[in-house]
Amino acid sequence: MDKDALSRRIGNSRYFGVANSDVTDLGALQLLTGVWQNADRFAGRGWNMIALPFSDGSEIGGDRRDYRVLANQYNETLVLKTADKGVPNRGVIRETDDNLDQTIVALDYEQLIKQFRSEDNPVSGKAKEGEVAAIHHEPGLWLQILNHHKSGADIARLGTIPHGNSVLALGTAENIDGKNPVVIEDVNPFPFLTATGQVPLDDPLENYLAPYQKFVAPANEFFPNNLDLRNLHGLLQAATPTNVKTGMKFSVSTEIETGGIVNTPFIVEQADAAVMRSTFWVMELEGESDNNGDPIVVMQYMQEVMLDFFDMFDNSGGRIRWPHISLNTMVRTAKDPADGEEAMRWMRGLGE
Repeated sequence: MDKDALSRRIGNSRYFGVANSDVTDLGALQLLTGVWQNADRFAGRGWNMIALPFSDGSEIGGDRRDYRVLANQYNETLVLKTADKGVPNRGVIRETDDNLDQTIVALDYEQLIKQFRSEDNPVSGKAKEGEVAAIHHEPGLWLQILNHHKSGADIARLGTIPHGNSVLALGTAENIDGKNPVVIEDVNPFPFLTATGQVPLDDPLENYLAPYQKFVAPANEFFPNNLDLRNLHGLLQAATPTNVKTGMKFSVSTEIETGGIVNTPFIVEQADAAVMRSTFWVMELEGESDNNGDPIVVMQYMQEVMLDFFDMFDNSGGRIRWPHISLNTMVRTAKDPADGEEAMRWMRGLGE
């Protein structure tokens, strides 16, 4: 169903319901519904890399070491559960005195992430190495903007994070054609030390950037299969199915239109979350079925958040920009979001 037909169908009434992947009036969001987990062959496919302000009082190469690099391997449960259809935004065209009403379809989500492995450099004692530990909780909404959208941005993601961040990212949804391979673009994990550019991937990582060295070959022992910090996208690429039948790609950024991140005062002062970009690929597989006979559906995502802290080296007045990168490959373990309650209980530590 195209967006214009969907808008006409639900534009005159608003109604809530359990998100159902078999109902077409969710539009592009239809394939997102259900329970997603790191299960079966996709267990342990979540990876996270972040630089954080930290001082151990030492110097390296004449530069004071004032940050650490933290890497996590994790499992995740993501439940997309309640559909809110026919959400009206009211407006008028003043020149012609006509109504200009916008219609939105919304799908809420809850994300819980627990690490089971982590390392940092320099060692801080804060990484909880070897522990199963909660590292992320995020409730939010996906929106499909059915009409009157600008700059081609017809979807949005709203998220709230307990650190003290509220995110609005806008973007587009597009079909995945199984005839063409899914392309996972590379990502640069190194900081912008000056306003003119990012540290290149082949940088020797001496002096100020030495904390990254632990996660770069030949020193790297954290990331598997000869992949290291300079090839994080390869961790996602290695898990990308080759038998994709169909799917959707969702790309959003806080840099589009009115998007942005709002942070609490401490976050702004210490490590300001300035930009978020994320891409989700949701793919139905050819020739694979689950125990209920339904096609197996896989979700992958790559997310990049820019954290700004410490002054840039060129005295430009800006802050160094540090990429925080998260990526995962999950499988839909249930079409009915109600089946996600037990998974969420376990993630919250209430189950066995």
